[in-house]
Amino acid sequence: MSRPRLLYLSINDGTDTRIAKEIRSLASSFDITFVGVRQEDNGVNQLPSGVRQVVIPGRRRDPMTLARLFVAVYRLGPSRFESVHVVNENLLLILAPLLLTSKNLVLDVFDSMFLKNGLLPRLFRWPLQWFAHVLADTVLVTDPERRRLIPVYLRGNVDVLPNFPVYSESARPRRITMPGDPLRIFFSGSLASGRGIPFLEDLLASSPAVEVVAAGWIYDDAARRLCSRERVSYQGIVSAEQAAKIACSCDFILCLYSPDVPNNIHASPNKIYDAALIGMPVIINAEVNASEFVQSQGLGYVLQSYRPNDPAAELSALLAYRD
Repeated sequence: MSRPRLLYLSINDGTDTRIAKEIRSLASSFDITFVGVRQEDNGVNQLPSGVRQVVIPGRRRDPMTLARLFVAVYRLGPSRFESVHVVNENLLLILAPLLLTSKNLVLDVFDSMFLKNGLLPRLFRWPLQWFAHVLADTVLVTDPERRRLIPVYLRGNVDVLPNFPVYSESARPRRITMPGDPLRIFFSGSLASGRGIPFLEDLLASSPAVEVVAAGWIYDDAARRLCSRERVSYQGIVSAEQAAKIACSCDFILCLYSPDVPNNIHASPNKIYDAALIGMPVIINAEVNASEFVQSQGLGYVLQSYRPNDPAAELSALLAYRD
């Protein structure tokens, strides 16, 4: 007996940790066709064997790349699938003409476009959010706080799918340190200025006893400059399992978010749960709501601001926390 077919749509190429985890779960019940965008061939494939992959080469924000993605989805025929899974509202809105007759349409909101200041005038924000949520049969968000941020009249079809980590013993053992060893910080995922680069730059400038190990997607010039610095080792784009092994050679996992947009303040980072799984503390800033959870559960060190005034003092505090 043939299994139901599922079409999974994203502008990522399948290397995103949450996408990989979801598809691994869905593959136990569905035959999956994955459609995504690959900006560069990094040789990393986290998707299970048996998943059909249609990958569009190109820059994710390039209109021509999005046009090729639209054509690829049109040729597949979303209405032929028993379920269609779309990551984020912006992609659903782009593909909406093709999804009007889809069965069991799931909108999976990793980062809501409606929580990013300045992206849309409020006059257009409400009708677009209403349309995206009404078009979907189910809307998935990453935590209860993200659900609370959705207007009450749109919450009827919203479910919470937390960022549970994939259990693995292969990452251990943790790095063993001695007093006087350099502080080593793992900077992973989306590498961009708003994810803690100013703090790392200040720490590196404050002392030669700081090292950074980076892995993930380089999003801006600030990340490129950081990855080319001395005492910074860039490992490229890696799988979740590889990231866990690399993290175990470090002292902390960086989990900073610039508090300039609601999307960052209400972030629901994979890193917190992945770090807890391997017994690794995170560094998070107090402006992020999730820092309260980190503080109450003893999961890491909380900076009182995204960019502290005294990096040398923070370095001393981090070394004391580690030791």
